[in-house]
Order: sequence, then C-alpha cells, then structure tokens
Amino acid sequence: MKKTKKENEPTGAKKVFQVIFIVISFFLGLSSLGMAFFYLISEVYFGAFLSLLFAVFAFLPKKITRVPYWARATIIFISIQVILVTMSLTVPLPEVINHNLQEEFIFDVGATNFSMIIYNTTKATSILVGNQEKTTTGYFIIVNCELANLGQYAVNLSMNKNWYNLMDDQNKTYLGSSNLQDQETFQPNLEKKFYYLFEIPKTAQGINLQLRDRKDTHIINLNL
Repeated sequence: MKKTKKENEPTGAKKVFQVIFIVISFFLGLSSLGMAFFYLISEVYFGAFLSLLFAVFAFLPKKITRVPYWARATIIFISIQVILVTMSLTVPLPEVINHNLQEEFIFDVGATNFSMIIYNTTKATSILVGNQEKTTTGYFIIVNCELANLGQYAVNLSMNKNWYNLMDDQNKTYLGSSNLQDQETFQPNLEKKFYYLFEIPKTAQGINLQLRDRKDTHIINLNL
C-alpha cells in the first residue's frame, strides 16, 4: 500500500518531540554562542554550532534524514548532555581575589585586559553635584581609581553598575555611580583616573569594594 505524504509527516507525540527538541537545541545554541563570545572559548563555539545543527536535524522530515523519530530523539538527547558537560568543564569558574589599596591587578573585560589600581578613599557628609551641594545623614565614600588599557587598540568601556558595589561586614551591599561616561574610550597604554561614589550609613563597618570582571570578583579592602 502506497504511503501518502501525510503519513510521512510527524503527528501527535512525534510532532511534540520535534517542537521540543527544536526549541531546546535552538536556545542551547544561542546561549552557547553567548558564552563563547563572553569567554572566548573555542569548545563552546563548537557546542553552539552542534546545538543549532541539532535544531535543523530535528526539523527535517524523515524522508530526508532516513532516521526514525525515536532514534533522532535519542541521538539529540545524548548529544545535548555531552555538550552541557563539555561546556561546564571548559567555562572557567569565577574566583574571589582579594587586594589591598594601591595594589595593581588585572581587570578582564573580554575585549582586552586592563591594569587597575584602587588608590584611596575620601569620606564626606556633603559633596558638590554640578553646582549644588548634596548632603547625607550617613557618609559619601569616594573611591579613587585608575585604569590603563593593556591591549593594542582603543576600547570603549561602559562601567556597568552591576560590576561594582560596596559591602560591609554584615553582607549589606551599597550601589554607587562613577564619573566615567558611558562607553568611555580608553587608548592603549594610557592611564585614566576616575572615581566611584557611594552613600553609606554611619553604622556601616568593614567596608570592601567589590569589582566583577568577565571572570572573577575582586575584593579590595578599603580600610574603612
């Protein structure tokens, strides 16, 4: 008996399988590409390519692949597990690195590495913002810093607020601001001084600055 085109198309559970594995493979591929771009790891690029290939593999009809749907499900499921394990082994785990004031360290933003130094801090109960005085019932903490581009090319760096904060000995975190402009340009081998500004209560003690780069968290003891 000759099969019709409709009988060769996935229906019911087969169709559900196809949609599920297309979605899983597609999003795994996109997330892998994001991780590969962020960490610059070739193995993750390879995993992203395979994941997107599996999405196409799951989409193709049986008459083209000549592979039954149950076999495709098994192949894709096992392959995805292998990709996830490989990615977990190749992506570096973040480290917590402690520094002191005036200690130079490497700040990795992906496009290039920066040399960074936290010089000192200034404590005040009032500051000038533009031409207006701003006061607080606690303290304003100004953290004086320096960055130098160690790469070969000029880099535009945005000091995302998620990259830095203060933390006290009670694990309370305080967000701040920076005087760097958005997408500030850093020329190669030139130092640029800037500062972070925070507002904290007078009761806060054991204040540390936390900086998060592409791989690690840097904790600088501010002696406050």
